[in-house]
This record gives sequence, structure tokens and C-alpha cells, in this order.
Amino acid sequence: MNKKITGIGILLILLLLPACSKKEPAVVKKESPPEITESDPELVEQVIKEESEEFIEFSLKDEKVLINLKMVPILDEYLQASRDKQRKIKQMELIELEKKENENIYILKFSCYEEQCSYILLDQDSDNTAFLLADLAELAEVKLSPDESRILFHFNRESTSSIPFSNLTVIDVEAWERLSPIPEIETKSMLQFEWPILSASWQGNDAVIAEFPNVTEPNEEQFFEWFEQDHLTKTITYQLESNS
Repeated sequence: MNKKITGIGILLILLLLPACSKKEPAVVKKESPPEITESDPELVEQVIKEESEEFIEFSLKDEKVLINLKMVPILDEYLQASRDKQRKIKQMELIELEKKENENIYILKFSCYEEQCSYILLDQDSDNTAFLLADLAELAEVKLSPDESRILFHFNRESTSSIPFSNLTVIDVEAWERLSPIPEIETKSMLQFEWPILSASWQGNDAVIAEFPNVTEPNEEQFFEWFEQDHLTKTITYQLESNS
């Protein structure tokens, strides 16, 4: 358990660090021969400008994707803190998001404890950075905005109550920045895993709507009454603001 906490602490410290320079991409994609099938990820080395660099190689359908550890310090530090790199790497999963043609965006799922994992967003772009989307959580929904310039991520995390608590993360994939959801009406904090979210959706390209259980406090007693009775819900609209 202490090892788990140590690894997560490193991730949180590195959360705001840039993931790469403009000289090398963090993600390299290459076509795979037809006979190559999906397999476990593995650690490989390649020589770049006469220097040996470590990559994690993922074999997906019809392609191989390599993540340059030097360009993603969050991931590199996580593996450096591990006594068994290969085992940690084999437990990882790379998910390709559906997006506009010729744009490749991936979610890397790693550092899992039971069903709760950490998630990094990666873009195949020479100027990309990596976003740590969530830590010790479970991905519930991923939704593109109508113009496909932004992505909404809905995460759940186990709580002491009978229902998981949630958070929403929104990334502008064109400006490559995290957006802050600001409620249209004055309300108590209901994001950051402080309240359960039943579902989330887009309202145009600049706002998201979240649906919550209609209870006054997120505690076991009120959730029990909500389950047993009317299941009424309330919605809150969040405008998205740039942090820059």
C-alpha cells in the first residue's frame, strides 16, 4: 500500500510539468504489417540522435504506437519508482479516441488499483504535452464537443457511500489546454469528487451539463432515501473558461 501512495505522490508533484519539448514528439505512430496482432505493451529502446531512449510500445489494430518516456516525465517517474517496470507496463492500456481525420489522440490507462486507475491524455503532435486527467478513478464517459475541438471526460471514484463521487475534466485539444467548468448559478462545490454525477453532456461547444441526484447532502442516509423513493435529479450547466 505504501508503494502505491509513493507512486501517486510522484504523479501529483509532476502534474503541472510540461511533458515534452518541441524537438521530439511524445507519441510516435507507425503502421504494422497485417500479420501483427494486438499484444501486451513492452519496453523498447531506440537510438535517437546517437542516444538510446526508452519507449513503451503498444501493438494496436493495424498499427504500433510508441510513447517516448523522456517526453512524458509523469510516466517516466512512475516507472522509475517501480521495482518491476515490465509488470507495470503490461498492466497499461492505450485507448485511441475517435477524432477528426488524421488526428490521433490517446488515453493511457495505468497505475491501477482494483478498478481505480490513473489516466494520461496524449496527442500525436510535435508540440504536444501530456495531461494527467485523473488519479485513482474510473473513466465513465468520454464525449467530443459538436465541433470536435474539445473533449469531456467524466470520472468516478469510490467513496464511503453507496454511490461513487465524480469529476468532470475538459480539454481543448486545439489549444491543448485544460478548461475550468464554472457553474452558471451560484452553488456549492459539486465537482472534484465531492458529489456523484449521473451523466454529463455537451451544450454547444462552450458549456457542459451535469445531472446529479436531487439530494441536499451527499451522504449515505440521503442516498438511501433517493434510491428507495423518487430518483429525482437536478442539472447544472457549467460554462467553460480558459486557464490562460
